[in-house]
Amino acid sequence: MTSISLTNSIGLVSKIISKEILLLSSKERMDPLKLLYLLPRWWQELQKSETLFNQILISLIIIFLSLYVVKLIRGPKLNLPPSPRRLPVIGNLHQLGKATKISKEIMTNSVFQNRPQIKVADAFYYGCTSIAFCPYGEYWRETKKICVVQLLSLKRVQDFQYVREAEVAEMIKKFTNHVVPETML
Repeated sequence: MTSISLTNSIGLVSKIISKEILLLSSKERMDPLKLLYLLPRWWQELQKSETLFNQILISLIIIFLSLYVVKLIRGPKLNLPPSPRRLPVIGNLHQLGKATKISKEIMTNSVFQNRPQIKVADAFYYGCTSIAFCPYGEYWRETKKICVVQLLSLKRVQDFQYVREAEVAEMIKKFTNHVVPETML
């Protein structure tokens, strides 16, 4: 590819992008949502482009600008102290080891028994009053005691056995109908 066609391609790309950006004020240029709004227009210009090089160049610019917008949305990076490298799913769990003393402390210490306040749980469960989402304390202990005595006693479990059996039969029926059509039965 000659330097003339490269210059023409870069000129075309800069013309497409600068035409839209110049219409924005300096405040709007820093707004990530405004830049995201321009991406479909740039994509339409890309499809009008005739050469493969122009298409690739505009695609790369769109990708880098979208990454820049994502970086603007996320905000500044926190200046945290260095920490050991972590694995993608389990984090630093593998570094805890098999220390039984630490495990017992985690299971019994009330510091580790609290749950984080989740906004969704706060909205759906009336201010995190569900036993699954409420913070550890007197309310949680009372709620747990009521659940164990009223719902999980031997008499209650036996009283609702027919309901569980009916639900299991219904679930198996739905699975069977979903997996195996009636014509194959």
